[in-house]
Amino acid sequence: MMTPLFEFELVLRIALAGFCGAVIGFERMNRLKEAGIKTHTVVSLGSALIMVVSKYGFMDIYNTFGTLNDPSRIAAQIVTGVGFLGAGMILIKKQTVSGLTTAAIIWTTSGIGMTIGSGLYLIGISSTILLLCFQLFFHSKFMRKIERNGETILVEMSENNMDDVLAIFQKHNITITSFKVNHYERNITEVEILIIRSQFVPQLISDLSQVRSVKHVEC
Repeated sequence: MMTPLFEFELVLRIALAGFCGAVIGFERMNRLKEAGIKTHTVVSLGSALIMVVSKYGFMDIYNTFGTLNDPSRIAAQIVTGVGFLGAGMILIKKQTVSGLTTAAIIWTTSGIGMTIGSGLYLIGISSTILLLCFQLFFHSKFMRKIERNGETILVEMSENNMDDVLAIFQKHNITITSFKVNHYERNITEVEILIIRSQFVPQLISDLSQVRSVKHVEC
């Protein structure tokens, strides 16, 4: 039988997991990714909750009948379930894959929630810090120098209004190396723009989404 004090500790575990997920989601939100604070918080908090249930939710059966529990059987389902959630964020369009990193971070966030839910606080918090440090490093100027120079921006518009779109690129001094325009039914125009990598890409995407004729932007 769990004491109220121990149950309070379990609540703190779940809250801490949610906080770590929110910190990771904040970094993702600042980069204008598909999943932000809400998604990462819920994934981490939910994973911690399921982990707590997996470890302690069947103690009454064990105490009454002496049944040996296997805490890993429910926890293993989190990995599978979050895998499907991440798969829904991966988009493949015209041989271009996007959302792969976001899906991987969602999966890792669930692992952090499971770790904290199982009581491994130091490992969970350290993993959160390491994940953020790696993300900052991967988006640093050093990495941009050694990565390929090109980056593709896809802009979907309800009308062919390229002047407003190109003006935003000029505003941020972003060099366009090439672009391709595709016209579809219902007056939908898709522009595939190849640019030289720039630190202003997140702000560029934000400004492009404010253009009246632009319906969707992705990087």
